[in-house]
Amino acid sequence: MRVVSLCPSITESLVAMGLADALVGVTRYCIHPKEALAGIPRVGGTKNPDLEAIRAAKPDLVFCNGEENRAEDIDLLKREFPVDVTHPRSVAEIPALLRHFGRLTGREEESEKISLKVEEALGRVESRLDFRYVYLIWKDPWMTIGPRTYIADLLRRVGGSLSFKEEIFSESDYPTFSESEILASSPDIVILPDEPYRFRERDAAFWRERLPASVRGDVEALAQISRNLRRDRELAFYGAEDLTPSTFYSEQDAKAAFEGAERAVGAARLVVVEKQ
Repeated sequence: MRVVSLCPSITESLVAMGLADALVGVTRYCIHPKEALAGIPRVGGTKNPDLEAIRAAKPDLVFCNGEENRAEDIDLLKREFPVDVTHPRSVAEIPALLRHFGRLTGREEESEKISLKVEEALGRVESRLDFRYVYLIWKDPWMTIGPRTYIADLLRRVGGSLSFKEEIFSESDYPTFSESEILASSPDIVILPDEPYRFRERDAAFWRERLPASVRGDVEALAQISRNLRRDRELAFYGAEDLTPSTFYSEQDAKAAFEGAERAVGAARLVVVEKQ
């Protein structure tokens, strides 16, 4: 079977199922696992796939994500190739999604093993945390995530809730807000991932200067939350996730996601308590 994947998280999932040799094309953002993807042709980006390169790869199946890839590109691909399009919005969807990939690629046994381990990991998640957050994915303008995103569902499972009222997100999952609007929402935590926008220390410093004293420590503690989650790239891609969601498609990812999130958020919450 010849497969092209146009989404980094899907690429990693396929490799985890033993399909590295079946991959005949991936995006330039598909960089993990590095060794398994070495030598596999790149077929453009997630938003601008190279149709000629995909044609040259002669795939039997093209994997896409309904949010990461553009609808117009997906429509073009469907005219020439079998295309599978998925768009997980919650952590609970991942086991079924993995099984779906397994059925399509003849890797039912491998996908079932991973899915069961993910379900086991999800079943162990229990959080007593309670925090309101703003999760920024872009600046100029400041862009955040809405309640229907994968990132929001992940953070909800470890006790997080959006500091903005949910009705604000009726028209967009990724609205923009002004600095004053973000401050007025009174978040306990401001999360600065490094995907899709690569927030730096200067961005954390920017918010430290503007947030109340009880929240400043959270910006510093959570500037690295995506790294603690291990899959910052997909966390953002799927929000963010890669976040994209950024999306956690394996046993290791699920464990790292939830354990890392609780460590990071828990540490930040302690900062708040100590400063109050």
